Amino acid sequence: MVDAIIAISLSIIIVVSITGPSINHGVVNPFSCRETVGTVIAKDNTEGFVLWVELDYKDEVHGYRVFVSPAIYEDYEVGYSYTETTCDLLEYEEIGEIINSLAEAGLLEGIG
Repeated sequence: MVDAIIAISLSIIIVVSITGPSINHGVVNPFSCRETVGTVIAKDNTEGFVLWVELDYKDEVHGYRVFVSPAIYEDYEVGYSYTETTCDLLEYEEIGEIINSLAEAGLLEGIG
């Protein structure tokens, strides 16, 4: 169960790679498309399996430390990067809410 939660968390940090293409919520707005980028910057297996990830969201870069399962640890290499382009304001804000919720729940540990 914990591995599943961590795997989902990692997927979100790796720039919402699990959300797929943008979903149009039917709201017309002047919001221009934005990119969210996530990059694995380091791996460490001395105290469990840890991925260090940088997330560029709203033109701010934040680092996170994420404990993952051995399988997830092996799936991602340092330098792996994912970019999600979002043209829907509601979806873009949802990404931030998900990140904040995971951090508040202790599933993501901010660094730096």
